[in-house]
Amino acid sequence: MTEDTTDRFCRQCGARVNEEDRFCAKCGAALKVAAGS
Repeated sequence: MTEDTTDRFCRQCGARVNEEDRFCAKCGAALKVAAGS
């Protein structure tokens, strides 16, 4: 079984973030959202 999600990481602090997150839960940095999603 494999999940259909890809790991994303905050560019500021390196914390793992969810694909749908707009801000990092650890440092609060704005995350880039992929266009068309």
